[in-house]
Amino acid sequence: MSDSKNKDKARRADVPTGLAGRRLAGGRHVLDADKVPSTPPETWRNLKVDVREDFMIRFTRKSGTPLDLEASQVLRIRKTDPRLDDDLGNTLINAGQTFFVQEDSTAVAAAVKAELPSLYRFTHRLGAPVWINVHAAKGPMPLAPNHHVPGLSSSLDIGGKRQYVRESPEEVRSAIAAAGGDVQPIPEEGLWVQGRETLREILGSLEAWDEELSTLE
Repeated sequence: MSDSKNKDKARRADVPTGLAGRRLAGGRHVLDADKVPSTPPETWRNLKVDVREDFMIRFTRKSGTPLDLEASQVLRIRKTDPRLDDDLGNTLINAGQTFFVQEDSTAVAAAVKAELPSLYRFTHRLGAPVWINVHAAKGPMPLAPNHHVPGLSSSLDIGGKRQYVRESPEEVRSAIAAAGGDVQPIPEEGLWVQGRETLREILGSLEAWDEELSTLE
C-alpha cells in the first residue's frame, strides 16, 4: 500500500464515530451542526490538528441552502437581534464575511467550539452571549467615555472592530492569554486614555461591533 493510502487510512481511523457528516472530495469532511454533541466525546476533543483542519461544519441558511464553514475561519457568533438583523435568521456568524443561519446560536457555538477551542463566551451589555475566537483577538482594550455605561466593563478587538463586553478586563486578558492571542496590559482609566479613545472615535478609526447594543439607547 502506498504512503498516501496509509496516511489516508490513518486519518480516517482518527475520526471519531457517531458524528454526523460526510467525506468530500480530497478527504474533507462536513459535519451537521445540529448533530454535533454540545459536550464532545474525549476522542473528538483530542483530534490531531491536521484532522481538525479537514473538517467543515454544515449550517443552514434561511433559504434552506447549506453553508459549509471551516471552524478556523470563525471570528464571532451571536444570536440575531431584531434591531440589527430583522428576519435574517437565528444566528449571525462573522467569518471573513457575515453569514446568517437558521440554527440556534448555542448549537452553532457548540459545533464550532468542538473544533475551535479558542471560542470563548462573553456577554453583551444587554445580557446576550457573544462568542469570540480569542486566539484572533487583541485585548483587553480601554473603554471610550461613551461606553462607560452600566453593563459594560471591558472590550477587545476582533476582525478590525471593537467588541464591548460585560466581563472584566482581567477575564478578557486571561481568556486571550490562554488562547495565545494578542494580550494587552490592563487598561488605565485616566483622562488621557479616555481622551485618546474619544479622539479615535471622532476620527472614525474605532468602529464597534453592534454599536446599537453597546451604548445607551
